[in-house]
Amino acid sequence: METNLRSIVKGAIYRGLSFILSTAVAWAVTGQLQEGLMISFIYGIGGIIIFFIHERAWLKVKWGMSKETPN
Repeated sequence: METNLRSIVKGAIYRGLSFILSTAVAWAVTGQLQEGLMISFIYGIGGIIIFFIHERAWLKVKWGMSKETPN
């Protein structure tokens, strides 16, 4: 069982890495670092929320889950 905190931390780390990539892409497209950062910030917050919801929903899906406990 995964805790809410673990899902939040996983989402934050993933979004941090994605933030770097999306800032670089947005900066390259707009030519403005400040605009690139703002786009990435808004996208990042939304991504954390969506990732959390996605993770929690998948924990309720029993398909593909083993009944065995890992060693």
